[in-house]
Amino acid sequence: MEICPVNYQRVMAALDLSRYSEAVFTHARTLAASLNAELIVINVLPKVGLDYFDRMKTLGYPISTEDYIKDIQAQTRKEIEQEYLSRVEGISFRLLMTVGTPFREIVKAAREEGIGMVVIGPKGRTDMEGLFFGTQAEKIFQLCPCPVLSIRGPEHCAIP
Repeated sequence: MEICPVNYQRVMAALDLSRYSEAVFTHARTLAASLNAELIVINVLPKVGLDYFDRMKTLGYPISTEDYIKDIQAQTRKEIEQEYLSRVEGISFRLLMTVGTPFREIVKAAREEGIGMVVIGPKGRTDMEGLFFGTQAEKIFQLCPCPVLSIRGPEHCAIP
């Protein structure tokens, strides 16, 4: 049996810029502030579909997967910094940006960063993958080495 230490020095907010991101961020920021913890915001660019760029390149199109990833991450970083991190005051915070399968990257980061609690939304930008493989949230609950807080969406409660 794995020992599960209770350590809330780091709170992670998984932001995908979906309609759940505001509530996830607000709860994670509030938790981090009340626990005097570091807030780590993670954004995962889903790897699904990126191989399309490699196929297009082999057909002679001037498309670079690396350039696409850099552009998307730069846009996402700017949006997260403007919309979310600009509202963090008095809290230590970091932004992690990765590429891969969201649940795997979130669980991996939680382990590597020694996260005490992960805050997620109940769904991401699309439910398509959930129809076939189970939701990302379910997999995070099953595999994460720390407690996971799932925030209800804006249809259930409004964030002041």
